[in-house]
Amino acid sequence: MAGGTGPIVTGPALTGPRAGANEKPSAMTGTEERILQAALRVVSRRGVRYLSMAEVSEAAEVSRTTLYRYFATKEKLFDGVAAYDWQRFSEGLDKALAGAASGSERTCVLLDYAVGYINDHPARELTESEPGFVIDYLRTMLPAVEAMLLGHLEEELAAAPPVVAGALSAQQVVDIMVRLLTTGWVLPTRDRSHLVATMDWLLHASPPAP
Repeated sequence: MAGGTGPIVTGPALTGPRAGANEKPSAMTGTEERILQAALRVVSRRGVRYLSMAEVSEAAEVSRTTLYRYFATKEKLFDGVAAYDWQRFSEGLDKALAGAASGSERTCVLLDYAVGYINDHPARELTESEPGFVIDYLRTMLPAVEAMLLGHLEEELAAAPPVVAGALSAQQVVDIMVRLLTTGWVLPTRDRSHLVATMDWLLHASPPAP
C-alpha cells in the first residue's frame, strides 16, 4: 500500500506498510487472520466512519474479548488490516510470478495481477462514499508499490528503450505506471488487458527521434 500525509478524514486511517514494507510479515494466528478478513469485509460494506468493533466481532465470529486481545483499539485494527492487505497482495504476486518466464511475460503477469487486484478489491467502493479516506490510503501505499515494481522489474527497466536512451529514468517509468494503476481505484477499467498493454508499452516503446 511509505510515507504520506496525515489523515484527511475523521476517524482512523490505514497506515499501510511504511518502514520495512518489503519485509516478510510475522506469521499470524488463524483467529487473527479471521478477524482481519472480517474487518476488510465490514469496511467494504459499512465504510470506515461507521465501522464498529462489535460488527467486526460478529462478522469474525469471535467474542469482543478475543477481538480486543488482538486489537486493543480501532486504530490498531485498521493498521492490522492495512498490513494484512499488503501481505495478501505481495504473496499473491509472488505466486503469480512463480510460473512466469523472464522478460515481457513476467512484466505482463505482474501488471495483470496488480490491475486485477485493484479491480476486485473489496474496499474499492469506498471511493464514492469516503473519497478522502481512499486518497489518504493511496498516498500511504504508493511508495511501497513503487518500490515493489522497481524491485521486480529491475532488469526490464534497465533494458527499457526510454531508459537506455536517457529519455526517462527507471523511477519515472515506474511513477507513470503507478499513476495508471491508481486510476483503477477511481475509474475501474472494463478491459484490464488494455491497461496492462499500455503499461507494458512504456517499458518497450522507443523514444521519438530528436
